[in-house]
Amino acid sequence: MQHLFWLDAMKGVAMFLVVLSHAEHVPLWLECFFTPFFLTSFFFASGYLFQNPDKPFLLKLKIVRLIESLLIPYLIYWIASFVVAELFKGETVIAILTHWMESFVEGKKLWFISCLLCAELLMIACLSVSRNAKVILCSGVFSLLVWKLTPLSLPGERAWCINIAFVAYFFMTLGYSFRKYESMFSFVLRNKYVISMIGTIYFTLVALDYAWVHNNVVFALNIFSDIYFFVLSSIMALACLYIVYNKIPSYRFITYLGSNSLLIYFFHKQVLDFLKRINVHYLGFLPDSIIFLWEAVGVIVILIVPIVIVNRYIPILSGKSKWLSKLVCHQ
Repeated sequence: MQHLFWLDAMKGVAMFLVVLSHAEHVPLWLECFFTPFFLTSFFFASGYLFQNPDKPFLLKLKIVRLIESLLIPYLIYWIASFVVAELFKGETVIAILTHWMESFVEGKKLWFISCLLCAELLMIACLSVSRNAKVILCSGVFSLLVWKLTPLSLPGERAWCINIAFVAYFFMTLGYSFRKYESMFSFVLRNKYVISMIGTIYFTLVALDYAWVHNNVVFALNIFSDIYFFVLSSIMALACLYIVYNKIPSYRFITYLGSNSLLIYFFHKQVLDFLKRINVHYLGFLPDSIIFLWEAVGVIVILIVPIVIVNRYIPILSGKSKWLSKLVCHQ
């Protein structure tokens, strides 16, 4: 497939905002601005890249790619970080193994990866029945309604975040369907009046949320106080992002963020905790308006060297290696 910068930009900016969202003292107005799209961008991009609607669906290859690009890196990171943490506590080997098995059954080490795995399994199941973009989109709407009308919408994580995956799957189907009709949408989104209208709607929704609606959204805890307001805001935001990312030039830094989003997600919390301790002991004089940016940018800069090392020497952890596809499917 032809390399698309707008997808790199979408994932790259979203990854930076993920790091930013975990920093300290993020202004409320800024949270209201990026909350509708910084996670849904990943699900939308995943759906877009998951399968070309115009090509045959190869079930075996798709399952293998899911395992080697997401599940195996997740398990390697999960096991390594879990064992190190347990050893520092002085646990025995038997205790470590028991605790890890309990943790594995719950599947909550990194909620986003667990959620994405479940959402992609839902996509595989639906594509096994039909590759029709309209059918897939309808399945996404149905998934959202099932979430809304059942106990799946209750706050909190379930095993492997399957409840949150029903919401994530909806945005994946948007990405899949968008790819099918991208030429039509692209033509419409080039119209300056359409651009003005979508931008106005989105900023109006953000202003309403900030001043009046106060839509409490915590994706990781399955909290959406008004799911319909959130979905509308997200769709408008994704349309705006597509317009913006297709107009800006390609930047290597954004491409770096997008292509290494999995590794950044794996390691950003540890680096962020380290920077927060530095803030407490040495940088307490910094104003709140600077701290959150310093922390987010600091994480990205510090992770450059580890990411280069992992990509070069442990590519299996980055999810980019296709060793299993070549072994099993000869791809």
